[in-house]
Amino acid sequence: MRSVSTYFTRAVLAVSLAVSAASAWALKCDVDNNARIDRVDVTLIQQAVLARTPVTGPDDPRDPDNNLVI
Repeated sequence: MRSVSTYFTRAVLAVSLAVSAASAWALKCDVDNNARIDRVDVTLIQQAVLARTPVTGPDDPRDPDNNLVI
């Protein structure tokens, strides 16, 4: 019989892996986060380029090559 702490540790590990993997499922260039890249996303990226909007971080969907420039 396994102790409660072993089950708890495994549950915490499973939840933390699931949460951290969620960002890996995100699509680059999917600015509106609707699981597809379409004209709306392209328009939002173009507006950000014209406005010279800075990148918000390494997970910014408008920066597909992660060079910190839109």
